[in-house]
Amino acid sequence: MISGGLLAGPGRGLVLPPEAAYFGLHEGVRSCWIVFDHQDSSQMPSLTEDLFLEFNAEVEVAPVMTAEDPAKGLAAMRS
Repeated sequence: MISGGLLAGPGRGLVLPPEAAYFGLHEGVRSCWIVFDHQDSSQMPSLTEDLFLEFNAEVEVAPVMTAEDPAKGLAAMRS
């Protein structure tokens, strides 16, 4: 349940506050896309476990980049 712009009930104890959250339909199923800025992949279990346990959610994780990130990565490859 969304209350006052925050997730109320299960999931409210998310370790990292989301950068953004979007809600809509995906393939006919109610869906939520949550964007986190995490620094280490070891943070994934703490970000997703509440969603599995409390909401019985199907969770997919996909890394994304800002517009600046590809340039940083390519520069690091060249040095």
